[in-house]
Amino acid sequence: MASPSIHHLTYTLVLYPIAAGLFGLSVLFGLCGVEIWSSLATLVTFVAFVLEKALFSIAQHEFRKLGWTAEYGNARYLSLPVVGIAGVSFLFNLKFKSTEHREQYNSTVTYPLSMIPGSGVWRR
Repeated sequence: MASPSIHHLTYTLVLYPIAAGLFGLSVLFGLCGVEIWSSLATLVTFVAFVLEKALFSIAQHEFRKLGWTAEYGNARYLSLPVVGIAGVSFLFNLKFKSTEHREQYNSTVTYPLSMIPGSGVWRR
């Protein structure tokens, strides 16, 4: 069957190894403090998941028109946890990065001290 939807489905499945490579880069660059790779990898994984499900549904419909059967099978059990792990990775990245910025800000903020006139007491 030389359907364009089947052809596009194979292109969509290539996004999963690309997302895996981006997660590898996010681990390497995460050690250096660059957080954009995790966000990009999560986005690519989610897009791959949505496109895979949409295109497979179209292909499944075309197969059924021809009298063939097509099932999702184990595909949903293999790709859905990947999306979940990507989301958790993204949330952890946001949490730790915001904590890091907060700690960095709190360590660099200085409060001016001034002496209360006539008392010899310093105040902020």
